[in-house]
Amino acid sequence: MLANIRAASRWKIGLILFGAGFLGILSLLLTDLPTQNLPKAVTQQFTTTQLKLLVLVNPIIFLLIAVGVGTVLYQKTTLQIVSTSPPAILWDAILPGLLAGLLIVSVAAIFKQLIPQEFSQLNQANELGLIPRFLYGGITEEILLRFGLMTLFVWLLTRAMGDKGSLSYWIAITLAALLFGAGHLPALHLLVPSPSTWLQVYIIMGNTVAGLVFGWVYWRKSLVMAMLAHATAHVVLLTSEFL
Repeated sequence: MLANIRAASRWKIGLILFGAGFLGILSLLLTDLPTQNLPKAVTQQFTTTQLKLLVLVNPIIFLLIAVGVGTVLYQKTTLQIVSTSPPAILWDAILPGLLAGLLIVSVAAIFKQLIPQEFSQLNQANELGLIPRFLYGGITEEILLRFGLMTLFVWLLTRAMGDKGSLSYWIAITLAALLFGAGHLPALHLLVPSPSTWLQVYIIMGNTVAGLVFGWVYWRKSLVMAMLAHATAHVVLLTSEFL
């Protein structure tokens, strides 16, 4: 009986997470889809609205998988959705988010010197709005990469290695962060035609360093705090754009 109640509670949380992640995916409809680098056959066959809706299909499928995996596995690890101890938002989310944002800005400053022309082209083409940054970036990406993928890695590694200490978690954090970085490459190819190796390295590295911070927050604090940290990082990035 108790097990059934706990299972029902888990899936209620899963539904809430799916709803929040789905809202983030819908927020992508508020952005202007960069169609200039798509094949002419595609742009002639579909309208801009149809293309926007098609772009949502893969994230929705990945969200379903991530929520399902995370809901089944997170309680088999030490990971938490909401911390059982009173949260200290400043220390648990805001400061790590500031760190992640500053790391991205620092990486960007280095690559801006290496590839100034491509960097400028990327910034001009990137029209991701304020709402998608916070909803899709802060919520949906954390559900996909941390709750889904990192939770799966932690569970697999602790079973394979028999290590419930920090090693399994750090490996999982790193793998999820690297995939978080690489997952931004398809969007890069929509924004910049034939991006150079250096630009692709920048995209992977900049997002990976932030992903390491968000993964640590998920491990040590909770998924909700990781979401807040991710949103805080976007505040830093937005601020840097006006400097």
